Amino acid sequence: MHASIATLALALTLTATLAPLATAGGTSISIKGPEKDGTYLVSAYSCHEQSKVWTASAEGIVHGQRKSVPIQLKATKETGVYRFAHVWPSEGTWFLRVAPCGGPKMVALAAVSSDGRVGDSEYLWDTDGRRECDVKLAANTK
Repeated sequence: MHASIATLALALTLTATLAPLATAGGTSISIKGPEKDGTYLVSAYSCHEQSKVWTASAEGIVHGQRKSVPIQLKATKETGVYRFAHVWPSEGTWFLRVAPCGGPKMVALAAVSSDGRVGDSEYLWDTDGRRECDVKLAANTK
């Protein structure tokens, strides 16, 4: 009886952990940085063939003006890992937005602190993330 409770607990833990990946259709995105050299890393995977290309941008508000800065992702030697530079202004409030091009839409949004560090990513489905960035930026600039 004790073993069956442990087995059930393990099954529930695995279900809760893996459910978001199943919902995402096999897509995952992680944004980290800055690295020692000042660059940032995106680890991105999608099981959908059309999602081999990724798009990224810095979304922010500077002096009350809404800004969107495209980010060029450069492939590294490691499959699915991309490097990018800090290309957005130092002032203002910023979020990073990374998504696969085409196919099912899973977007990762991550806040960038004033010292350039990336916070935890939030994952959104069936959106390009622009409206959600606007809401977050409005809430963080009040």
